[in-house]
Amino acid sequence: MHLGMIDNAKELLQEVGRYDILVKFFISIGDFDNAIDFASKYDRINLKNTYYRIAQNYEKLEDIEKAMKYYKLSGCHQREIPRMLKQKNKLEDLEKMIEKEEDPEYTSWWASYLESKGEYDKALIYYKKVKDHTNIVSCSFITQRSESWFHKIKFQRRKRYVMIHKILAHVIF
Repeated sequence: MHLGMIDNAKELLQEVGRYDILVKFFISIGDFDNAIDFASKYDRINLKNTYYRIAQNYEKLEDIEKAMKYYKLSGCHQREIPRMLKQKNKLEDLEKMIEKEEDPEYTSWWASYLESKGEYDKALIYYKKVKDHTNIVSCSFITQRSESWFHKIKFQRRKRYVMIHKILAHVIF
């Protein structure tokens, strides 16, 4: 491959049946269609990994749409797409995507991100969407709204009330 003998390398890898290496080879030379073709026919165990590597390549090439497509195919989209958009400073696009897709994983990630930035009021909105009670209580406590939430939760089932009470006690002490 490094000697410019690409065709010879392809033939040799096919002859010996090393389709896993052949798929990596196709990805390294940017022949993503052949990589997917061979992975789907001969190396199915690594198909999602192939999609992931292709997504990484598109991310490096700044082709965000294709990177997102292949991250979704790889099954790693719920962490990789938000990470990628955050790294590319496309937070507005990320927020629009989260609103549009209404995926609990995306929403939870976004809420955690907002909380880490100190935007507790916004984080609280997104935690409510995914019904993440632990973080709702945490954000409510931080934003001095624990009293109103405590009264709302009080009327729910006794088990939840005890759980929230323990969480509040843990946070306070």
